[in-house]
Amino acid sequence: MEIKTDICVIGAGPAGIAAAIAASTEKIGTFEEGNKRREVLLVDSNAEIGKKLLMTGNGRCNFAHDGLEEDAYRGSFKDVADLLYERMGSDFVLDFMRNIGVFSRNIKGYYYPASNQAVSVVRALDYAVFKQGIKTLLNSKVIKAKKDEAGEFIITVLTSSNNKKNKKMISEEAVIKAKRVIFACGGKAAANSGSDGSINSVILGLSEGIKFNKQLPALCGLILDEANSDLIKGARAFARVSLFGIKRDAEKELLSSDSGEIVFTENVISGERKCSVSGLPVMSVSRFASEALFNALKKEEGKPFYKELELKVDFAEDLSEKDILIHLLTHVGDKLSIALCGIVNDKIAELIELKGGIKGKINEENAVIAASLIKNMTFKVINTRGYEDSQVTTGGIDLSETDTDSFELKKIKGAYAAGELLDLDGKCGGYNITFALESGFIAGSAAEASLHDN
Repeated sequence: MEIKTDICVIGAGPAGIAAAIAASTEKIGTFEEGNKRREVLLVDSNAEIGKKLLMTGNGRCNFAHDGLEEDAYRGSFKDVADLLYERMGSDFVLDFMRNIGVFSRNIKGYYYPASNQAVSVVRALDYAVFKQGIKTLLNSKVIKAKKDEAGEFIITVLTSSNNKKNKKMISEEAVIKAKRVIFACGGKAAANSGSDGSINSVILGLSEGIKFNKQLPALCGLILDEANSDLIKGARAFARVSLFGIKRDAEKELLSSDSGEIVFTENVISGERKCSVSGLPVMSVSRFASEALFNALKKEEGKPFYKELELKVDFAEDLSEKDILIHLLTHVGDKLSIALCGIVNDKIAELIELKGGIKGKINEENAVIAASLIKNMTFKVINTRGYEDSQVTTGGIDLSETDTDSFELKKIKGAYAAGELLDLDGKCGGYNITFALESGFIAGSAAEASLHDN
């Protein structure tokens, strides 16, 4: 089977869908009838588009955030996010969503669909794709690509379908011939959503010189070396978490810090029960843990190396250690659990007793120990919870490989990249979806505009 199209978009997540919509018409930003349309083909390995969006924001799809925080993005050229913010405007994502029929709701600076359901966003995007006349090729995995003598892309995909007679999956190769191609198929996070990193070899097949930075888990939980996982599993707390790298000389370096709700859980890894912690602040610092762990493993020259990672948890950010100590001293002679019932979770109070060796009732000595542990409890970080638990990955195509005005790959004329595939990842708060939509829209617009010259 051979399919001819003007523009082939690989990946039907937010970046790919935005790219396809922008590329499908000369009149960018509208869905009016009568616009001259480009032939656009949207390819994805899943049976439906937007699968990964259903997993965001706990099923609610947090797609934008008020303003742009200073440390919102990380990567090879994080200033690109600032440039996009200036170019696209603060309301681009909200206008884009409204244009496809999704009203937004601002909840403490985080924007969600008014329906509070991620599925609403996916349905609206699916309808926009249909209304724009964009063709889709689903259940199809790109396995290789090349350019012919005319400069057009020959893309080979493996398409799966159900055999109606025996109900077994059958696969067949299809060839797509496209004038332009946009790669928007994500990194390596949550491979069951279709992003497994296999597209990297396809891109490198077009140009071996493309620089890919290591893709590592980000926005995920951390695994701790904590013997009391059975005790604290299920415990929740509002806390500030600070990730430190411990150097060979025992000096500590702060890598990242954030605050919010955290939760302790227990996971079975290689047959062993391990304590893990997750929550927005943990997810925020996790990318730095991934990088530090990877650097410790590879020991690459010029990269920081830490012999150990430490997570410090402040379980009472709004209180000083002195305030807590004064409170505890008013409870001398009482059980610690009684004194701490209005400050920390019961399970955390038990953990403080164990770690502080506090037995019996409060006295002046153990009150000092308890106050310190509430503000400065530390855990050794032994790993992240991996790609399957992560919402995004670090790394990807180094942004120096692209023209950031169009996201065209400098070494592959007519090929563009967008979204998580690029080496720019954001913290929680809708930043990653914002970048996906913005970069996808720019790439799609640029691909469409480039065809005017032909």
